[in-house]
Amino acid sequence: MYCNQYGTSYRYFTGQVPPLDYLEADHITVEALGLSQETAEALGIGYAPKGMMKGYVAIPIRLPTGELTGYIGVTEAKLPKEFHLSKVVTFPKKNA
Repeated sequence: MYCNQYGTSYRYFTGQVPPLDYLEADHITVEALGLSQETAEALGIGYAPKGMMKGYVAIPIRLPTGELTGYIGVTEAKLPKEFHLSKVVTFPKKNA
């Protein structure tokens, strides 16, 4: 759920969560999760270069109706051996 600088929920006032239109589906951290740019774009997944999710890969959470209810931020992933990467992919640390 998105909160403003006062800690008040955006959803409380509008009844919906705004999509993060600035997510980067073609970022290397999205690729490290094993997702192609096309798949990430279709699912609304991407690297967040700003905002509350800055430095995370944001994955949308939707109701069965398709309504966006929030995002989960992923910072590292354990990948199957067939990706031929290290067992854990750690994203760069966020700047304070």
